Amino acid sequence: AYGSGRYTHVLFPETVNETALQLGKRLIAGPGKDWATRVFFSDDGSTAVEVGLKMGMRKYMQDHGMLEKDDKELEGLRMCVLGIDGSYHGDTL
Repeated sequence: AYGSGRYTHVLFPETVNETALQLGKRLIAGPGKDWATRVFFSDDGSTAVEVGLKMGMRKYMQDHGMLEKDDKELEGLRMCVLGIDGSYHGDTL
């Protein structure tokens, strides 16, 4: 239930198949070596972009101690996502 509130488009995130599991391990050991601990697979490009942006923003906030702050402390802070006008960037962005 907690995860569904964070990633509304992920269906059955605990479901995995052997091919995806092996690919995930290869991605973490290869391109993700020394920095990645998890892999997210998406069924389409817009969801991949949307979740990738949300994960990146959360990582930035975590690295800069922003997740521990309350709304008052974050007031006035602006985070921006650049996009091309008229383009589709996901359902919730």
